[in-house]
Amino acid sequence: MRKLRRAGMIALAVAGALVAIWAVSNTNRVMDQFAVWQYSPSPTVAEYAEVTTMTDEGQFLFFASRPEIAPAAEFDSQCGIEQSAGAIGCYRPDFRTIFLYDLGPGFENVEQVTAAHELLHAVWDRLSNVERDALEPLLEAEAAKRADDPEWVALMAHYAAIEPGERVNELHSFVGSEFADISPELEAHYARYFADRNALVALSSGTLDLG
Repeated sequence: MRKLRRAGMIALAVAGALVAIWAVSNTNRVMDQFAVWQYSPSPTVAEYAEVTTMTDEGQFLFFASRPEIAPAAEFDSQCGIEQSAGAIGCYRPDFRTIFLYDLGPGFENVEQVTAAHELLHAVWDRLSNVERDALEPLLEAEAAKRADDPEWVALMAHYAAIEPGERVNELHSFVGSEFADISPELEAHYARYFADRNALVALSSGTLDLG
């Protein structure tokens, strides 16, 4: 009996050690899980997740970012940019939070696409350097397809000015939420977060959002 008890205690100790090692190795996931447990999405935020076809993983990371729909003054303060200048969404990596601006009736599709765009910033924030390096040439290849589009060129120039060094991060969000007919490798990547990316792209109606 003593041997059985001792064996059981050893097994529990080993299991506990393995759990501790996993938690240390997966700090981001543990933090995200606690954030999800403590967050209750508003009906509008929950609708954004549903309409943009977020998968379980996409919804998990979206809610882990505690998205908040903020009025203009709070949005400007939290995001460090002015809604009046056209910005309607931001992801703050320092607090791992998403802020969205409510544009009001008639702009629901823009709000929904912006929510997806900001989710992809949260995804990028959690990718390893190895994963980012693998995605970069794929994203740049998609961007190159729009090199003759003045609106796209102007938009990326705008981001280069206000967010130097974040080009690939922004490409990751724009390509995933608004580009049709992308490479199979990128489709496989985004499929982790959106069940029907074609439906998401259709929401954008060809309009590039600022977020």
